[in-house]
Amino acid sequence: MLEYLIVIAMLGSGFTGFTEITETDSDDCVITKLMTEINGEILENTGQILQEAGDTGGADLSPAVFWVDRNHQAAIANETVICRDGEGILVSWYLNNDRISRYDTFGSEIPLWNFSMPGNEWDMDVAAGQDTLMFSAASNIDGIFAWLSGSSVPDLSLDPGRKQDISSDGLYLVYINSSGDSLICVDTSTGSALWQTALFAVGSQTDGVEICGDNSRVVASVYDASSGCMVYDMTDGSLVGTPVGNYSQVPARISDDGTRLVNGDFYGRIKFYEFDGTSWIQLLNFYTGHTWATGVGISGDGQTAAGGTMGTSPLRGKVIAFDWPAGGSPTQLWQYNEYGDYVTSVDISEDGTVIVAGSWGQYQGTFGDVFTAFDRSGGVILNILDDIDEPGSIFSVSVSSDGNYATASGKAVHARAFGNGGQVYSIDLTTTGMEGAPVDPLVYWMGEPYPNPAASQMSIELHIPQMGRITDLAVYSLDGRRVAALNCETAPGDHVSVWDITGDSGESLSAGLYLIKLSAPGTVLTRKVMILN
Repeated sequence: MLEYLIVIAMLGSGFTGFTEITETDSDDCVITKLMTEINGEILENTGQILQEAGDTGGADLSPAVFWVDRNHQAAIANETVICRDGEGILVSWYLNNDRISRYDTFGSEIPLWNFSMPGNEWDMDVAAGQDTLMFSAASNIDGIFAWLSGSSVPDLSLDPGRKQDISSDGLYLVYINSSGDSLICVDTSTGSALWQTALFAVGSQTDGVEICGDNSRVVASVYDASSGCMVYDMTDGSLVGTPVGNYSQVPARISDDGTRLVNGDFYGRIKFYEFDGTSWIQLLNFYTGHTWATGVGISGDGQTAAGGTMGTSPLRGKVIAFDWPAGGSPTQLWQYNEYGDYVTSVDISEDGTVIVAGSWGQYQGTFGDVFTAFDRSGGVILNILDDIDEPGSIFSVSVSSDGNYATASGKAVHARAFGNGGQVYSIDLTTTGMEGAPVDPLVYWMGEPYPNPAASQMSIELHIPQMGRITDLAVYSLDGRRVAALNCETAPGDHVSVWDITGDSGESLSAGLYLIKLSAPGTVLTRKVMILN
């Protein structure tokens, strides 16, 4: 029996409760709907659908959350990673019931398997290769493990280590040992060390390891202001150029060809380096305007980069994206400031078309996002709102190579609050457009408004089924107040409604979040949008 869960979470100041409805259709399918009530009105959003075995029934859904695992067993989901093809997710849980969990991206919130780490004392590092068979994890107490065949039993077990990465083809695993002074490359088919080299700088903290996409180089990051970012040749472990500084607790990121590096520091700067054949040349030292640069990413092709920040007094964060053309220097594309605290993690698709970021959210308040997926121009593909959608903090994000799927994980309460528990998200970022409308002509559909956020104009694509009609299309504030009626064809077919971002009387609207609601006989669809000044 297929089980479907249609979920919405459109809470605002008018939120009055949830209503759960269970139905059985003509095919004996059990349908459970978690409805949200705002100012006494039940809203339904069919954009978020969970289906057993990931069967989408032929429909190309707009961006949505596939599932959320909140069965945390008092553990925090510290790090998550999605394999490059997007079909599998690996998560490390620590604090209580420490374990590694493997999920099907398109399946359900129930892990395919859990691997216990009984001796673990702190967070664990996870990594993924090209497909759903290739994962690895490191504990500084229990050891380093790699799963290469789909089994819950590791195919490779190594001595404990601090940080590690598995190559995209699964052939190599590189890790920093438990004492933090050596880098070791292992052949995953035999478990034999191919080379071992002493780290040029040990540092007071080990931040990360990343193998570049073509397996030519690996970057190791430690907390050392003068030489904590070190690149090594994957053939023999020799140093590539002179190491650069890493005054940070965030790992550097490297392009697939191993020639471009990005890192950040505790002075609020994001730094860009390119290898000229002999040395790592700094092309840009970008000041973010905030206290720390807290997370960085670079696309596989090396032409898109991004970084997150944390500002203080007050606490806040932002994401900044950069264009880095071949043969040129990086320049800023855009900034997004809708974070109430630390932006913890950034990741970018292979070609730079999708950027994802996670944040702690505002402490003892509600503001902006805890997860955001952007297109390269800065348009929001999907956001998970602080408190409104997610009461906790996001610690880690990861996106598939093609940008279609992502994962996020974190703590069930705010990172600055005492408490435990965590959550894992599987997220569908499949892009919208009329080509994404349902195959079924009997289904109402409303695409993701674009651009979103918007300042002057926004378009909303709609599909009205045969024998259907729209009774209302309007914009509401989060407290349930109707602010604008939108013009739209009411007859069956595909239509586009264009909104000029004004109220019914032509007045300007305050910046912030709003709901666009489509009403039709037996159907109510909603979309969240953000208006900029």
